[in-house]
Amino acid sequence: MKIVFTTLVLFLAMFCIAESQDTISVEIYNINTAIIWHKHISANCGSKFEVEVTSDGTHFTVTETDTSTEWAFCDCIFNLSTTITFVPAGDYTVDIYRREKPPNFPKDTIYLEGSVPFHIDMGPLPPSKIDFKQSECLGSPWNGVDETQNNNIPAIVYPNPASSSVSVKYESSSYSKIQISIYDILGNEIFSSSEDCNIGMNEKVIECRSLGTGYYIIRLKQGERVEAKPVMIIRN
Repeated sequence: MKIVFTTLVLFLAMFCIAESQDTISVEIYNINTAIIWHKHISANCGSKFEVEVTSDGTHFTVTETDTSTEWAFCDCIFNLSTTITFVPAGDYTVDIYRREKPPNFPKDTIYLEGSVPFHIDMGPLPPSKIDFKQSECLGSPWNGVDETQNNNIPAIVYPNPASSSVSVKYESSSYSKIQISIYDILGNEIFSSSEDCNIGMNEKVIECRSLGTGYYIIRLKQGERVEAKPVMIIRN
């Protein structure tokens, strides 16, 4: 059985302090309805997700794909929920995958976000029905500061996740130096470069073949202005 439900939702950008650790859970509602939650996801503010759900009976696979081609100068925290109704009684497992594809990623890549089991006590026989929702932006995952303020550097990091290289695109209001650094999750600086800025948009491409799979922070500092962006590196 293959069930496909696709939706696109564009959400507004809001900024506040928020958790950045994503979680996966299943909530059982009205006996035969399973709500699969993927919460506290960090993604670009302009993200538009679609979801594909497949099932082989007792195992559900949820694949989330960011279909947006418009990048905003901010990252957001938001929640995704996939509701499956008319689920027969039994024990189930759900796997959530993230799919990255061009032009936001060099090649079509799918990776596992996490898995969770759940149980349904009873349910009717009609085929399962799928409903998917994407929340509005719940906040900025790293600094919680409105990016329109003067102490922030408008910047985006892509592709994210990255594999062989990552691009940092940022805006400068003056001809000056900017320090671009990469830190691991323990706070160790593993890359640093001082760059000359032009007024307007600038871009720095960083090779990351030597980095292992995991989360990193890219930090930009220009005078008193500081910005931090998360990036995930995936090794094939």
